Order: sequence, then structure tokens, then C-alpha cells
Amino acid sequence: GALFLLKQPNVSADASQRLASPVHPFYLVYIRDDGRIRFRCGNTRQALDAFEMAATGYPDPIANLCDQFDHETDHGNDMSRYNGLLNSVIGHIRQSHNSAAAASLARGGARDAVLPKVSETPRDANDFELITWLIVR
Repeated sequence: GALFLLKQPNVSADASQRLASPVHPFYLVYIRDDGRIRFRCGNTRQALDAFEMAATGYPDPIANLCDQFDHETDHGNDMSRYNGLLNSVIGHIRQSHNSAAAASLARGGARDAVLPKVSETPRDANDFELITWLIVR
């Protein structure tokens, strides 16, 4: 699969807005090759642990894995597989954000519930910056 670290720019970094991600405005998600989410955006610690396990002991790129990636993607010219995974991650973030906002509204009652601004609600890939990603094999 792949680990994706995304940032939602131009949103408040206010801790009260950490509805779907404990590291808002960042989102770290681990998705499997089959499109199933392994660690959701609310499971940042587990995703970081997976990142550490995948990278520990490998201070340099693994040449044969880089060669496989280059072959699979035609040296980065065909990123459709990873774009599909990224779009699934963004859909997951959007759904998690909406679910968390609804749960917050239900918990807080009508008087003190605070919903995020519409302009700060993630909708599609244009609402995010890809900070980094790691293929896990």
C-alpha cells in the first residue's frame, strides 16, 4: 500500500478543529493496494509506527524496489494506480471530516456545537497539498 501525508492549507490550525485528525491541518493515512484503509486519519500514531517499521534499518533507497516502481509507473509517467489510492484517501478524509462534524454537533447540543466553516471543509484533491508519501511493500 502507501502512506500519504496531506496538508489542508488555508485552514485554521485551531485545536478545536481537530475533528477528523489529531494533527489537523495534516492528515496521515495508510491505504492498502486494494483500496482498503489500513490506518485512518484519526489513527496517526499507528500510521507513524507503520512508517517507522517500514523505514527502520534502511537509511538509503532500496535499489531493486526503486527499479520495480520505475518499471510499474514507466518512470513516473503513469501514476494512475497511486492517483487512485490518493483519491480514495481524500474521499476517506472527506467522509471522516463530515462524520466527525456531525458527531460533534450531536455531542455539543444545539447551543455550543461549533461546525467548521464551509470554506474549511475538505471536498476534493484541490483542498490538499501532498507533503510526502511512502510506498509500503
